[in-house]
Amino acid sequence: MPFFQSGEGALYYEETGTGPSLLFIPPPALGTESFRQQKEVLSERFRVVSFDPIGTGRSPDHGRREYTIEEWTNDILSLADHLDLEKVLLCGYSLGGSPCQEFALSYPERIKGIILLCSFPEVSTVFLSAKIRIGEWLALKDFRTVMGEGIAISHTKRKDKLGSGLFRSLVPITKPAGWVGYYQSPHF
Repeated sequence: MPFFQSGEGALYYEETGTGPSLLFIPPPALGTESFRQQKEVLSERFRVVSFDPIGTGRSPDHGRREYTIEEWTNDILSLADHLDLEKVLLCGYSLGGSPCQEFALSYPERIKGIILLCSFPEVSTVFLSAKIRIGEWLALKDFRTVMGEGIAISHTKRKDKLGSGLFRSLVPITKPAGWVGYYQSPHF
């Protein structure tokens, strides 16, 4: 399995295809599996790369319970450096859009562009806030199966091969306490 070094340790990543590089940045808990369909289609024209952030999927949590957007941004920089990418095109999904935006602001000389999918600059609605609080509670109680099932269904809208793949990637390898750390970051 391919890993790259960043900050306190190694993080898992996947790459496929040839052409211009496109880095997918997932939200907490989803990791590389959330971009399975995009990888299959886009790898014909792009070098498609994704990684599991700290405590997600195959990346260890390195004992961390808190993970800031700045640290996540530095992980993107470490991955770009590891792959010898001078400039990057980033695609952030959901909360994965926050480190993409921070990367563009912090390293403007390294950015080709950003694509934001269902991303948000802050939690400003009652519905999203409630959804995050429920997720935090489930994670803290270590209800991985319930949380994994809910995330898989809510991010695929159906229980199919993609949803099953997401579920398998979330349970049991992702560390639930790490999920909470993303959302309770003082910088989010």
